[in-house]
Amino acid sequence: MSLLLVAITGLLAIAHAAVVPFTVQGALDSASADSTAFNSGGRISVNGLSIVIPQNLQFQFPAAWVPFKNVAGGGFTGMEVAVVGNYVDDVAIAGQVQISQFLGGSAGTIASLAFDGKITLTTGQVLRINDPNAVYSAGYTARPEFTADDENPSISSFSGFPMCVPRSADDAKCPSSNRPSGQTTFTAPDSLTMAPLKPGDYIEYSGVRINGETLVYALVAQNVQILTTGVPPYIRVEEAIIGIVDTQAAANIENADTRFVGYTSDDSVAITISRIDVSPCDGKETYTSVGSASIRAGDARNKWIWRAGASTLTKYSRDYLVTTSTGTRATNGGQITAGRYVQPVTEWIFPEATVPGRIPGPNDFSQMVHLRDGTGPDDNGDVWGQLKPWPLGGTAPTPFTTNCPAPGTGVKSASLKTGSTDIVKIINDPTTVDTVTIDSYTYTTQQGGTLSVNAHSNVLDGSARLTIQLNNPTAGTAITMVNAGGGKFTYNARSTKQPSAGITVTSNYKGKSTKTTLSTKKRRSFSA
Repeated sequence: MSLLLVAITGLLAIAHAAVVPFTVQGALDSASADSTAFNSGGRISVNGLSIVIPQNLQFQFPAAWVPFKNVAGGGFTGMEVAVVGNYVDDVAIAGQVQISQFLGGSAGTIASLAFDGKITLTTGQVLRINDPNAVYSAGYTARPEFTADDENPSISSFSGFPMCVPRSADDAKCPSSNRPSGQTTFTAPDSLTMAPLKPGDYIEYSGVRINGETLVYALVAQNVQILTTGVPPYIRVEEAIIGIVDTQAAANIENADTRFVGYTSDDSVAITISRIDVSPCDGKETYTSVGSASIRAGDARNKWIWRAGASTLTKYSRDYLVTTSTGTRATNGGQITAGRYVQPVTEWIFPEATVPGRIPGPNDFSQMVHLRDGTGPDDNGDVWGQLKPWPLGGTAPTPFTTNCPAPGTGVKSASLKTGSTDIVKIINDPTTVDTVTIDSYTYTTQQGGTLSVNAHSNVLDGSARLTIQLNNPTAGTAITMVNAGGGKFTYNARSTKQPSAGITVTSNYKGKSTKTTLSTKKRRSFSA
């Protein structure tokens, strides 16, 4: 080989190495935002490495997505972060960031519980559920970014049945009658109400240390197996691992499998895993089924596993919806819905190089819809767009959805419900079409099929009237909805089949809204 060819080969190698991957895990040394904007980027330092945080990147906390602006001003220095990204011309640019006090967990046996929420272990540690909405306990509000997930049962028995710390001796939301004496495996006496934790329960938990106590955001009572029958079951997800497929030559890499693992309180159900696609325009969710699983035969744990070989280029989401074949039902006073679980991805595995002597290919984020398109409007109406700068360098990929209004136009999230204090444009001109919004659309299989719909018009003077049509698949007879005041309307029906093509709500002012998918709660996202 000539010296010229050697030189050219070396230059090509250097050019190829202009974008190379990195993964770093360590203590957060510092964090600074570029501006006060809701979606500001900036820089962090981890293990002495300065890393660019792109505009629109949200940090993944255990049960929340948090704007970087909040992290930079939130006193998280010293906590452990895991960052995945690429060096672009030797500049580290992040594509994903997870944060915790320490990426680990603990275990122990409960010695006592107090009505104020304190859990004391036999070894002396003191725990509290970080529960700002007082769903699982008397409530605790410190470090809200590390909150327990109170829309999915993050405090549970082995099966996923939600558990609690009693607030009083006769706590109706956490009754002692739901823990039969002397039993650790049993069918729940009341499957619509939580079961209390008790002294002697062996628990595994994760949390953060504050003032000598551990604020818990996830807890499983491993020696308590609470089962259900006849109602939608509860779900616990243990792993949600995505094996990334990118455009690298298959001969040079090995792709990891995608794997979801979990448990359920009813061994008779089938499990479906769906990707949650959030419109970057208005925040509306659609669900794409990506896999299914069944309970392992003879497995007393009611364990289910879904595996998929990674070989086809596909879209990915930051959150996935796990549902059961028997539908959903509101439980615990409407705080938790049984029969489904919104689960963030717990681990992303990028392709691994199989050819020695080569620099690994870059981490490709282009199929992650939440990074490429953004996540749409938040609770303040601020629209989160594509990462900028794109963590692969060069020209950023064209978003999958390109017809949205420009960021900053004040689009309001489709997931929001209009409250009594919301500012709503009032229309009194009967020749003007009003705006009709379907706030929630739920269906359960109980009582022969129960359908519930909440909707509102932005005409608030009392003159609006809403009707609902059940689409099977064509629109059925218009049914008058119940006027709840303030432009709000409700519809509830029993012994009803689920509409095969959704519902349509129409106003006498000619406003109209159609919804084809059932409502589900989003994973908590903090506003900037």
